[in-house]
Formats: sequence, structure tokens, C-alpha cells
Amino acid sequence: MVLEIDEIDRKLLTELQRDGTLSVDQLSERVALSRNACWRRVKRLEEDGVITGRVALVDAEKLGLGLSVFVLIRTSNHDPDWLQKFRAAVTGFPEITGVYRMSGDLDYRAPSVNFSASIPNITVASVYELYSHRAWSSSCCSTIHP
Repeated sequence: MVLEIDEIDRKLLTELQRDGTLSVDQLSERVALSRNACWRRVKRLEEDGVITGRVALVDAEKLGLGLSVFVLIRTSNHDPDWLQKFRAAVTGFPEITGVYRMSGDLDYRAPSVNFSASIPNITVASVYELYSHRAWSSSCCSTIHP
């Protein structure tokens, strides 16, 4: 179900995505709403499942996690048994932050932080019938905020 949101809701969401620690007072100032109206809208967005949580963004480099890679995976098998084995293999690596199904010539993208050269090889050894995999690293990217 697609929810209808108006321009004020969009502004609220934009501000909260930039800084989820804003107080209701700060948020209401930024979107030109009264404190109570702002609070009610944020609560409605939470209850409707539009806002699903608040997160803390960390500086990966300060934690020694400065190197990020994207492991791109191609497979010739997409049946449920293979997917279950693949899921079990990649969830065994805390460095892999998610796996995304893609369209095009590659099947999956698995972003990883604090990359170890052994991750792709262990993944390939753990999951049969991978056609190929590639890894690209990025150590100088920065997060871009809207």
C-alpha cells in the first residue's frame, strides 16, 4: 500500500534523514510547523511505517574500517535451495552489510566494510554454482547528503 504524503511530510522526512537526533522543537522550526503539529505528523509517519527507525552514522575510518568494497556476484542458479545456501554463507560474514538482488548481467551486490581479501574466496568456496564474482574497493568515497 502506497501512502499519500504531502510536501510538509517530505520536508520532515528530509530533515530527519539528514539528522535523526533533531528535537521536535528544532524540527518544527526547520519545516515551519507548530511543535504539536510536527510531533503529530512524525508520530503518524512512525505508526504508518514510513519512519521505521533511527540510526547513528559512524565514521568507519575512525573505527579502522576505512576500506569499503562492493562484491558483485553472478550465478547460473536461482532456485530456493541455492538461495538458502547463499544467504547462509553471506550472513556468516559480519563485514558484509547487505546483499541486493540486481538486474542486468550481475545478480547480486554485496557491500562490505573492513574488507579482507579472503571474503570473496571464502564465499565462493561456501556457495556452489557461482558463475563469477568481482570486488571493487573504494577508500576515498564520502557520504553525500541531500
